[in-house]
Amino acid sequence: MKLDDNIKKQIQDIYDNTDDNIHSVSLGFKYKNNIKTDEISIIYRVSEKKSLTDIPKDSIIPSEIKIGEKIIKTDVIQENPCVLVACYGDINQYRGTATDPEITRIRTPSTPYRGGMEIQKHPRGYVSSGGFVYLSMGTLGFFARDNIDGKVVGVTNSHVLIHKRLFANERYLNQTELNNPYNTIEASASVYGTFVPGSVTSTSNSGFHVSSTYIKRYQPISSSVTNYIDCALIIPNSSYIDANSYRVWQPSTNNTYPTSLPFASTSEIDNLLVTNPKLYSTGRTTGPKGYDNVSSCNLVIDSVGGSSNTGNEDGTTTPPVYADLIYYKYQDGGYNPIYSGDSGSALLADIGGVRKIIGLSFAGAGLLVNGVTQFVTAIACRIDRVASLMNISAFTTPHDAAYPPSTSINTTSITTSNISKYGDKASIVINGKTYYQSGLTYNPNVSSIN
Repeated sequence: MKLDDNIKKQIQDIYDNTDDNIHSVSLGFKYKNNIKTDEISIIYRVSEKKSLTDIPKDSIIPSEIKIGEKIIKTDVIQENPCVLVACYGDINQYRGTATDPEITRIRTPSTPYRGGMEIQKHPRGYVSSGGFVYLSMGTLGFFARDNIDGKVVGVTNSHVLIHKRLFANERYLNQTELNNPYNTIEASASVYGTFVPGSVTSTSNSGFHVSSTYIKRYQPISSSVTNYIDCALIIPNSSYIDANSYRVWQPSTNNTYPTSLPFASTSEIDNLLVTNPKLYSTGRTTGPKGYDNVSSCNLVIDSVGGSSNTGNEDGTTTPPVYADLIYYKYQDGGYNPIYSGDSGSALLADIGGVRKIIGLSFAGAGLLVNGVTQFVTAIACRIDRVASLMNISAFTTPHDAAYPPSTSINTTSITTSNISKYGDKASIVINGKTYYQSGLTYNPNVSSIN
């Protein structure tokens, strides 16, 4: 069944009008005895399955639903609510824990850079204490072309790089937020021993450090209206980018890279349940997946058009809601097709014999197994939504990369006393120049890249 605007709207309406125990609704494949079937159903994800006798009559999920002229069966899956999957914590906690060489090589990547590698965000002005350096760690999904200036940009999730990312009119901008070093866009000043973020003092500390470059712009989120993407763009150092940087890390034993990675079209993404393509993804924690033809590694489409919340963010009392999402799993239903640190990884698919980017992974839903969260379902926002809202296109050659623009950061007179009047806009125009919400500066004023 091809996804269309009518189905998307009805899925959103179903989600908006269901019991709070239902944290996600999507259109996808029905499972029987934990085995995927070819039957299309409306999938309800609940925190806890209950017997019909324990559910109020007006909260019982119908066995089938009419959408347009079609009658579609329903399926109920028990999973915990989806959560964002960046790593946050001590740098030493996440270093050296992986022994698989296919994972360690993307945590200490060589140049030129390509998608799937580790990315770190260090706070500005942070003073380490007791050998503890707090950071955010995720995945740089892929490199793309910024349609505004033609430059190469790195693409990842905004929640990997920005701690407070609500639209201006929803931010509280009190002194606590203004003093929060994780809300700034400048390079970090934190130091741990001889390790200065942005420099390389040993192979174990190499990688792509956002602290040595800048966030170019991101799409703010809202806790009051529906969100569609979780995305931020960064400016890479041009000396680390070449004509092959469109690539995403694959296993060293299976590195048949295509000649390009175009973005899938809206029609191709809407048709994923029909084409059911082979999927691939590479994250800093779980490494490359989908490249081996075994069920324990193969990734498959679970459902599309999904609506879900990701829990409270930015101190909000109302969890932000995301819609029109792509859900995917391991073919055998195994654990962790995504895990903490994989936020920002690209989701690829073979469509018509061409490998294309179809989404940007940002969340996962799972179960508590022996006291440990094991993710069962990975969630991505659609690349057509990302391309439209971020104004980017697929990496092209010849490419035009930019050095970190230390002279291009422009601070305006938009102060914290009047920022809220700009409301739910991701960008504003002042004196003919466009400024994007990109975090606070040390001053602190709104700043952006021209």
